[in-house]
Amino acid sequence: MEVNQVLHCQNTLGEGPLWHPAESALYWVDITGKKINRYFPASSKTEVFEVPRMVSALGLRQVGGFVCAADDGFHFWNPQKNLFEPISDPEPGRLGARFNDGKVDRGGRFWAGSMTPQGADSALYRLDPNLSVHLMVPDITISNGIGWSPDNQTMYYVDSNRLVIYAFDFDMKSGEISRQRDFLRFETQSGVPDGLTVDSRGFIWCALYDGWKVLRIDP
Repeated sequence: MEVNQVLHCQNTLGEGPLWHPAESALYWVDITGKKINRYFPASSKTEVFEVPRMVSALGLRQVGGFVCAADDGFHFWNPQKNLFEPISDPEPGRLGARFNDGKVDRGGRFWAGSMTPQGADSALYRLDPNLSVHLMVPDITISNGIGWSPDNQTMYYVDSNRLVIYAFDFDMKSGEISRQRDFLRFETQSGVPDGLTVDSRGFIWCALYDGWKVLRIDP
């Protein structure tokens, strides 16, 4: 497999790549730089949106625009006007905490979790299409990558400081999860599991922070 540099963007904390099929554009966030980036591969055009908060994850909305997780909870984001509309902050007033990675499942629910540099008092939340927020996994260190198997039977989820990818049974209709178990644990010298996605064949791809590698894992 060959890896090519597409763009020298110099983010301070670049995360959360998201492909927008209608625009044929790639979005991603620079969390601590307080920027949202958009790149059009066909023209090599790049746009940078300066934003007033640390946005950590984006999801597409059926009606247009985005749902996002940030340092102050869930928001809608309108890129045309670069405006945010607050939805809910599940962890108000928690010093040093912010949201981290997140993703939309195939039922239209937005999942994102929180983090602090130390401790295990963060959590994974689920934002439903009716805008209700549900605590799904408590006592997390750094909530990170999340993804679902092609048959929607399994959810994979990273707890970074515990060096683990968990697997859960996933109920597509209700969005509920059960039977939490270790899918893969890492050795400390391998790097820290971070972003995650699942390809069309069911293989799990996980980026390792401080490990300078991406793993493709056979389920």
